[in-house]
Amino acid sequence: MGRAGVTLLDIENAAQQLIGRGKTPTVDNIREILGTGSKSTIIQHLKTWKSKNGEAQGNLPTELLSLVTGLWERLNETAERRITDIETANNKQLEEARLNLYQTQREHAELKIKFHEIEELFSHERQSTIEYTKKLQQTEHELAKSNERYQTASLQIDDHKSENARLHQLAANIQANLEHYQQAVQQARIEQNLQMENQQMQFKQELNALQQTISTYQNQHQEFQQQIHEKDVTLQHLKEQYDTLHKINNELTQKFQNTSNELIIYKDRHEQNQQQMSALQNTLLTKTQQLSEIEKQLAVLTDQCDKLQKSLLQNDDKIELLRQEKMFLIQEKSDLMGQLKYFHEKTSKKPVPQT
Repeated sequence: MGRAGVTLLDIENAAQQLIGRGKTPTVDNIREILGTGSKSTIIQHLKTWKSKNGEAQGNLPTELLSLVTGLWERLNETAERRITDIETANNKQLEEARLNLYQTQREHAELKIKFHEIEELFSHERQSTIEYTKKLQQTEHELAKSNERYQTASLQIDDHKSENARLHQLAANIQANLEHYQQAVQQARIEQNLQMENQQMQFKQELNALQQTISTYQNQHQEFQQQIHEKDVTLQHLKEQYDTLHKINNELTQKFQNTSNELIIYKDRHEQNQQQMSALQNTLLTKTQQLSEIEKQLAVLTDQCDKLQKSLLQNDDKIELLRQEKMFLIQEKSDLMGQLKYFHEKTSKKPVPQT
């Protein structure tokens, strides 16, 4: 039993499959899907299907296709170049802005650290100055007390000297009275001499005690003088330290003021950099919007190019189909010419004209 031929329904189904895949129905494509059928049968059914679906026959001019393709390639190349240039410029500006911002932030952090260090040093020096001031006040207070004790001791020594002089004067007066009354009152003089001896012994004892007291006060006075000298030296040393600390304090205050001024300047620079960064971000946003517009235009052009390529492929398929139809017609014509020649050879002896 012979194999069944390809029907119009098979051709229609294969054509629908090819269209669904985005391909143009051609003899080879349909034969590939069906796996059977002669090309002449497929061509006849395909012509019937195309005439039934009302597909317009035609071809896009090669000059117009080349012009559109070249225009699309130039537009695509120009758009890509512009996009690349814009992205490069924006990336460069953004990188520079990021580097400037990073440098400014790092300098700001370093200045903040230096500022805290200077504050700590200034606080430490101020605390040391306060402590030295307290020690100086305490030393001055002790020196004042020592001066008071020295004045008191000096007054006591003066009192003892006065008392000693008074006792010497009293002894001289007693001696004069004894000599004056010696001749008159012999008995009284003896008694008085005894009393005088007793009083002199007592006075000598008192004088020795006063001299010892004076010696003690003198030793204490020397000790107080030595202490005062040491306090003066310590006070001078503390004054020198105070002057040095005061000078360091002034220098640190000046440095702190300079650092504060520099910090204000860096803050201003940071604000300017922030403004520049904002301007760059706005510019980048504008460039991004422009890039989006260009991408949209590129998408439209790409769609148009795809349509043109699809149309070109369809036209190529149509050309191939027409070429196959032409070959089929040439084959039919050759068959007809052969049949006509054979018919004429049977009917007459005249040769058949060649075309």
